[in-house]
Amino acid sequence: MNDLHTHALPDIDDGAKTLEMAAQMLEESYRQGVRVCALTPHCTIHNEQALPRFLAKRQTAYENLKEYLKNRQVPKLVLGAEVYTDHDLSQHEGISDLSIGRSSYILLELPFASKYEWIAECVYSLNLMGLTVIIAHLDRYSAWKSIMEALAGLKVVYELSSSSFLTFFGRRLVKKIIQRNAKFIISSDMHNTTTRKCQLKDAFKKARKINPEFADKCLSEITII
Repeated sequence: MNDLHTHALPDIDDGAKTLEMAAQMLEESYRQGVRVCALTPHCTIHNEQALPRFLAKRQTAYENLKEYLKNRQVPKLVLGAEVYTDHDLSQHEGISDLSIGRSSYILLELPFASKYEWIAECVYSLNLMGLTVIIAHLDRYSAWKSIMEALAGLKVVYELSSSSFLTFFGRRLVKKIIQRNAKFIISSDMHNTTTRKCQLKDAFKKARKINPEFADKCLSEITII
C-alpha cells in the first residue's frame, strides 16, 4: 500500500511531536502493509517568504528523521505537503516543490465553505503546470458534491480518510461519494499513535466489503516512486 497523506514528520505541525513518536507511527504503518509513505505536513503560503521557509524547515525535519530511523523497519519515505488552498497557488514560484516525491501529484486541503466554484481556477492553473491535484479528505466536507461538480473535467484525485471506513455513518457517506465517476485513493492522515493513528489495513478490509473493485482501484490509482 501507498499512504499519501500523513503527519509523521515530527515537530513541524500538529502531527508527530517527537522523533520517537514518528518512528512508532511509521513502524506501525509498515506492519499494516504500507511500503511507501508520504510525509505531508501542513503548509500555508500567503507571502513570498512562506514557501522557502517551509521547504527549509521540512528538509531539516526530514534529515533528522532519516538519521533517527536507521535500522528501523519503516516504509520508503517521500516528501510532500498538505497545502492549504484559499487562493491561486500557481502564482508562487516553486510550488511544484510541494508535490509528493518526484511525482506530479500535489495534495491540497480546502477551506470549509458552502460553495467551491472558485477552486476550479486554482486547480486548472496547477494542471497547466503539469500537476495533478489530490483533494485531501473529501469525506470531511459537507459540500463534497459542490467540490466534485466544480472540479469536473480537471485532473483531480479525491482522497478518502481511512477513519471514514471504520464507522457506520462514515461508510454510508463513502458509498454515496464513490457512486460519482472519479478517481479515489484512501490515506491514513495519521497524526499520532493514539487518537489519529494509522488504520489503513482495517480501512481496506471495509472498502473491499463495500466494493472490491473500488478498493483495488484505490490501491493502484497512484504510483509514487
